[in-house]
Amino acid sequence: MEVERAASGIEELHHFLLEHDFPRLESYPWPGRLVSLYYDPGILFRYLTGASNCWRASALSSLYYARLRRSDPSLWTLCQAFLLCEPVAVDRLERELTPQRCERWQEAGVLIAADGCYVSSVRATPWQGRLLWHDAPPGFRQSFVFLGPDSLTFARYLARWIRENPKARCRRALDLCTGAGIHALMLTDVAEEVTGADINPRALAYGRLNASLRSVANVSFVLSDLFPEAAQGPYDLIVANLPLLFLPEELRPLCVDGDGGMLGMECVVRLVDGLAKHLGQDGTAILQANSPVVDSRDLLMESLRERLDGSGWQVTLMPTHEFQDASLRAFHRSYRIQRFVTYVITLRAGRYFQLRRYPLTPLRKAACAVRMATVQLEHWSSRTVEKIV
Repeated sequence: MEVERAASGIEELHHFLLEHDFPRLESYPWPGRLVSLYYDPGILFRYLTGASNCWRASALSSLYYARLRRSDPSLWTLCQAFLLCEPVAVDRLERELTPQRCERWQEAGVLIAADGCYVSSVRATPWQGRLLWHDAPPGFRQSFVFLGPDSLTFARYLARWIRENPKARCRRALDLCTGAGIHALMLTDVAEEVTGADINPRALAYGRLNASLRSVANVSFVLSDLFPEAAQGPYDLIVANLPLLFLPEELRPLCVDGDGGMLGMECVVRLVDGLAKHLGQDGTAILQANSPVVDSRDLLMESLRERLDGSGWQVTLMPTHEFQDASLRAFHRSYRIQRFVTYVITLRAGRYFQLRRYPLTPLRKAACAVRMATVQLEHWSSRTVEKIV
C-alpha cells in the first residue's frame, strides 16, 4: 500500500472511527503473556479511572475485551479490525462499515480481502483522544512504520516534561527519527515551527498524513539520516526516539526504523556527536535510547562520559526500563550482553561537564528483574524440551 494513494481512504476511515468512539480504546491494554501479569494492578487502576493503557501489555487483556464485546459489539468489531488488526469476517465488517465503504477502502489498499475476511493494512493508535496512523503488522518488512510501546513511553515523558518545564515553549523544534510523527505533533503545541526528520520516506508520508488529519500547519517533514542537511540555524529543542534495537545483519535492512546499529547505540552516539552544531545555546535535547550492559558495564553511559568529558554538557540519564530481548537472546549473548537499559537522556549546555544517572525505583527494578528472570526461564524450558525431543 502506498500511503499517499491510500490517504483519502484513511481520512474517511479516520473520521468514521472518531464518530464511533474509537479513541475510547486508549484505556484498553494490549494483549500480553503470563509474564505481563505484574503490570495488571496498574493497568486495572488506569482502566477504572479512564487513563491511557494503550500498548501496555496485560496478561488479562481478554477480560477487558470480553467486557467490551458484551457492552459495545460495534466498537469491538472496529477494535479487532483497526487496533488489533485481526482478520474480521467480510459480512461482519460490512455490517459496521457498509459494503460501499469497504469497497472504496479496498480499492485504496486500506483493506485486504482474503479467505472470507478483511484485514487492515493500517493501524490506528489512540493517543490523547486522537488517532495516529501507521502500518499494521507484521513487522520486519521493508520500510515498515511502527508506533509502539517505546514511542508512547517517550510521548508520556515528553508530555510530563512540557507540563512541568516553562522553557518548553520555544521558536524552533526538531524531532529526529520522527516515525509516524507522534512526537513532532506533540511539539506543535509549544513550538512555533517544528521539523520532523526520518530516514524512511514512508514514515514521512504517515507524518504528513497525521498532521493533515489534525489540521496542524506549523510542522514539516524532511528526509534525513539524523540531522537535516538543509537545517537553517540552531534549534531550541531537539527530541529523538532513536532506533533502539541491536539486530543481526540479515534483519537490519528489514527494520530501518528500529535498527540502532552496532550494539544498538550507534545512532545515539552519532546524534550526540553532532548535537553542538544544531542545538541553540540555551537549548535542550531529550533522547530515548538503549544501553547494552556488558560484563556489568553500562556501555552507553561510559561512551557519553568519554565523548563529552571536558565539554560543558549537563547530561542526565533517566532509566525507564531494563530488559532482555527473548527473540534475540542468543545473538545478544554472543556479544556478552547481559541486558539493556532504556534511558531518557537530557542534554543542556553548561559551564562544566556533568553526567548524572538516576536509579530505577525499587518497585520498577524488581518488576524488570522478574521479567528478565521469566525470559531466562522460558529459554531454559525451551532448551529442555529440545533435548527431550
